[in-house]
Amino acid sequence: AEAMARIRIAAEVIHDRRPPDSLLTTAEVALITGLSVATLASWRCRGTSKIAFLKVAGGIRYELNEVLAYLDNARQPARSDG
Repeated sequence: AEAMARIRIAAEVIHDRRPPDSLLTTAEVALITGLSVATLASWRCRGTSKIAFLKVAGGIRYELNEVLAYLDNARQPARSDG
């Protein structure tokens, strides 16, 4: 179920159903990145979050473009075997 939810959210992004500045919940970010909600909360509490976040109306939100930037920065170059 979690993998399907991640695929669904990623598909929405690909099909431009969500603008780059849309706000995501911690649960949505966890699904997209594969990180746990607990890891994201821990990063925020320690001040070591690798993804910028906003405190909005008493809740935590992440901008989609920040999440995508985190994923781009996490990407490793392909290794050539030859």
